[in-house]
Amino acid sequence: GTPPDAVILGALLVQGVRTGPALFEGGANIVYTFIFGLLLATILMLPVGLMVGRFAYGAIMRSPKSLLVPVVAFMTVIGAYAIRNSVSDVAIMITLGAIGWVAANRGFAVSPIVLGLILGRIAEQGFVQSWTIGSAIGNLPAQFFGRPLSIAIIILTAITFIYPFIPRLRGAVQRQSAPPPEMTAEHPTTSAGAKWREAIALAAFGIVAAVVIGQMWGRTQEAAVFPMTAAITMAVLVVLAFLKLAITGTVTEEDTPGSRVRRALVPLVMLATTFAIPVLGFGASGILMALVLYFVAEHEPRPIGQRLVLMAAIAAIVAAFTFAFTELLSVPLPDGLLF
Repeated sequence: GTPPDAVILGALLVQGVRTGPALFEGGANIVYTFIFGLLLATILMLPVGLMVGRFAYGAIMRSPKSLLVPVVAFMTVIGAYAIRNSVSDVAIMITLGAIGWVAANRGFAVSPIVLGLILGRIAEQGFVQSWTIGSAIGNLPAQFFGRPLSIAIIILTAITFIYPFIPRLRGAVQRQSAPPPEMTAEHPTTSAGAKWREAIALAAFGIVAAVVIGQMWGRTQEAAVFPMTAAITMAVLVVLAFLKLAITGTVTEEDTPGSRVRRALVPLVMLATTFAIPVLGFGASGILMALVLYFVAEHEPRPIGQRLVLMAAIAAIVAAFTFAFTELLSVPLPDGLLF
């Protein structure tokens, strides 16, 4: 139920291990390798964390944000490229990262999204199979609601869906009888800008649902039943969310400080320089991306000499990582007009 659990499940599926009751039978070699690997990593990282961790943490905390942002951005780019030596993977990583940030800002958790990607195919296979059998026997409701086990699972699913709303209902009742709290990241806001952002986000989900319904219209029943059901469910939830927005007028969103223009520029700069890799080369594009991101992330007024030192340090770090991946790890980073 936590993001690390979801990531581990995704790693197992990538290795071809089918999760389920037979996890420790069919994929015992890989699963126990995970377990013992994590144990050894914990033991080995203990002295490193005690001796080096606090010093590294202090150095990172003292480093200016304008230095950390371009360096971390470049590390994500070179790490994504090194997996399959594909520039497309880098572009997908940046795009999904931007979508993930927007989703987190709108209140979406990471683990349900990852679990949905992992379990979606399994859920689709089971749903289509049950639908086909129910249609063949002429009693579709009995196939889903005719067994005590399935009824119990449906009830538990409904409870887990309703349970998160109970604290919100209690909070709404308490807020009606108490003075209004400060507008923070944990409380609803009623600003016009927040309402418009909420409406735009809901409209985007509605468009996705409409596109899926349009694409599935006219397909065979077996191919369309699961995407159509998911899209109709999404459309119903979008309508309910619009009604909530219209009735209550409150929006719960993450109140992250900083300029939205600067935050939007980070993925745009990363995408632009990623597409320049075939022309300029990986190293040159990485240095260009890092230097542009330095100016995007710089908030404090600094002397020109200090700025030049930070820019030189950023270029040196990027060049060092590029050299290490090329010469030490033998990752074939593409060359271009420069390097």
